[in-house]
Amino acid sequence: KRMQPRSFAELAALLALGRPGPLSLVPTYLANRAAPEKVHYAHPVLKEILGETYGLAVYQEQVIQLGHRLGGMSRNEADLLRIAISKKDGSLINQLAETFIRGCEENGLSPKDARNLFAAVRRFAGYAFNKSHSVCYALISYRAAYLKAHYPQAFFAALMAGHSGSSLEPYLREC
Repeated sequence: KRMQPRSFAELAALLALGRPGPLSLVPTYLANRAAPEKVHYAHPVLKEILGETYGLAVYQEQVIQLGHRLGGMSRNEADLLRIAISKKDGSLINQLAETFIRGCEENGLSPKDARNLFAAVRRFAGYAFNKSHSVCYALISYRAAYLKAHYPQAFFAALMAGHSGSSLEPYLREC
């Protein structure tokens, strides 16, 4: 309710953020969305990659892009970084952190900004969701909401088909 998505892209982000781990990022997302001009990007590439999600790495693909485009990693290394972070493989994370930070410095970030970016990637990558999944879920959610709003009788009839007894109760209450 607080998010009130204004576009399909925001609906997809809402679904990616609406899980137990990343739910804590929603206040930051909303604050950044309310004042996108206040979001600080230490490098122009960061705005290209994170602009659609207001400075937060919400999707796994963003983590891979950050590793590849700013961290100087191959796409395979960047994906390995994503996997290592999601599996909490400390020794591999530390090994890839050096590569990432060095690559960021070579691409123009200060050592401090490179370390801060890696810390943010490490925080967000553990929660990052696959964008293609989020977009599919957003499309289904959008279509279901449209049908519920404009064709409620047909929507609920289809939803309740195949249910009986107590499994119908939530649908009947909603009707």
